Amino acid sequence: MSLLRREAVVFVVLMMVCVACSPPNRPANVSALAVWAESAKTGYWKSCAADQAGIHCTIWNQTGSVLKDERFLPLDGGRLPSAEELHVKSAGNGGPYDIRLDNGRLLVPESMFSKYKERYNSPAPSGGEDRR
Repeated sequence: MSLLRREAVVFVVLMMVCVACSPPNRPANVSALAVWAESAKTGYWKSCAADQAGIHCTIWNQTGSVLKDERFLPLDGGRLPSAEELHVKSAGNGGPYDIRLDNGRLLVPESMFSKYKERYNSPAPSGGEDRR
C-alpha cells in the first residue's frame, strides 16, 4: 500500500471516530444547560438544578422527547448534592432514567427510587453478571 493511500485510510478512520464521538445537534426544546451523556448504544441529554423542593432533573432522548422530568434523589441515601456538585457526567453515564454526577454519585427519579434501591442492593445473579 502506498504511503499516500495509507495516510488517506488513516484520515478516513480518524474522521469516522471523531464523528461518532461528537454529540448530536441539540434539539430546540432541550435546555442549553443540558449535557450530552453517552451510553452504550446512544446517549441522552441530561440536566439538573437545585431548588427549594430538592433536585429537579430532566432527561431527553436524542431527538428531544422528554423521558423524565421530575425530582431526583441520590441512590446512596445521603444528603442532596449542592448546586455546585450538580455536574452531569458526560461519558459512561448509564441509562435513560438515571444521572451519574462527575463526583460518582447516582441520582434516580423519585418515582423509581424503590425499584433502583432493590436492583442495586440485591446480590448479583449467579454467574457474576453485573445487573446495573
